[in-house]
Amino acid sequence: MRPESPTRPEARLLGEGPRHGRVVVCVGAAGIDMGALRVAAGLAAGLSATLAGIYIEEERLQRVAVLPFTREFSLHSPGAHDFSLSNLRRSQRAQAEQLRRTLAALAEPMSLIWTMDIVQGDLHGASFARMAATDLMVVGRPQFLPPASEARAARLGKPYPAALARHPVAVLYDGTQEGLRALAAALALVRITSSDLVVVIVAGDNASFQIRKRQADQQLDAVRAHFYRATTGNWQAAERAAMAHGATALIRPRSDVCDTGTSGVVLPAFSSYSLVLIP
Repeated sequence: MRPESPTRPEARLLGEGPRHGRVVVCVGAAGIDMGALRVAAGLAAGLSATLAGIYIEEERLQRVAVLPFTREFSLHSPGAHDFSLSNLRRSQRAQAEQLRRTLAALAEPMSLIWTMDIVQGDLHGASFARMAATDLMVVGRPQFLPPASEARAARLGKPYPAALARHPVAVLYDGTQEGLRALAAALALVRITSSDLVVVIVAGDNASFQIRKRQADQQLDAVRAHFYRATTGNWQAAERAAMAHGATALIRPRSDVCDTGTSGVVLPAFSSYSLVLIP
């Protein structure tokens, strides 16, 4: 399917009304996380949403590239090379084209509407600046894909979503409306991937845990779920549960730390999952 022109969604992505909006993945010079793109495509399919890729031309790198003493070292060729502004822009154009091809390859088998924008700025600041109030953001660990891998990357959409079926989806549920939206997004993804659900319930005591577990149970239908308890603000418990189960994604409401455009979203060391932030 050909990309549409980016438009601001008019209905809430999750909740009442038609389920459509954007599932956003931002990519910078560090590379593309194929796992995050797969998760984003699955969410877009499950939520009838637009798959939106944003390639960010990082201004910090442009400032470095104009310095006369800057050199580049590559894992794929020996020695140091000139790191000029023209070389940087050529590399950025190639990465943006690689992202475009990968989005198209993921979207086509599922008939997804997809968009791609190219913007300039700081990776995290520009990411949040481009987010609408109803957008979901998928954050992953960038992985450099050399040009020889482009054809292989383009084929990764064909067996999807079976590629994610072996891995559960983790969600943080705190009893709030944002928590309900996170749970709804997690259910949409596991119904696409036919995988298990790991529900980490935020509760200060066992009574609150049981109440919220019953609330979550009412939404699950026939989905197979594993429940854990975490104390308020204990994101680490959700992270540990996600990693222990080999989850492909951890879905949670956006925290205060992640709401500011200047702060980064940092995944734990050695994490293998993608982080999905719910508005």
